[in-house]
Amino acid sequence: AKFPMEDYIRLTTAAEVGDAQAVEQARKALEARIRDEARLIRQYVSEPHTTPFAIMYLATEGLYAEVMASPHALAEKLQAEGILIAGPSTVTALLNSLAMGFRTMAINQKAEEVWRVLGAAKAQYEKFGALLAKAKKKVDEAGKALDEAAHRNQVIQKNLRKVESL
Repeated sequence: AKFPMEDYIRLTTAAEVGDAQAVEQARKALEARIRDEARLIRQYVSEPHTTPFAIMYLATEGLYAEVMASPHALAEKLQAEGILIAGPSTVTALLNSLAMGFRTMAINQKAEEVWRVLGAAKAQYEKFGALLAKAKKKVDEAGKALDEAAHRNQVIQKNLRKVESL
């Protein structure tokens, strides 16, 4: 917001006195000044370190309305060049909208990270399931071997009791 008001004051003064030619000249001068200021503001855009656009804040509602109602579609041309126009009543809404957009982008980036972590965890969990099945098989085999050993122990004890009774 560094827009000098002289051109806008000339326009409003010409409109108040009803001088159509002076209004037209003042409007052209105002639009030229807006375009010049937009070029100066554009130099602050430095992707990826900044947003790909800048905001030109026009400090009065009248000035903002004049630029938005430009018969030469000045606001649209500036927007195509990456300069957004904001006035006192729209700047807060614009900034809130941008903040929400940036939050949404951050959430989307975090969601992608979460999906990557979950994908890696799923792959590890599948490997863990295979390892668990393998360990269960070994435990089952060990259980069968222990059952056989217990059965052999009973057979041996039975034979030893016979020897003892002899």
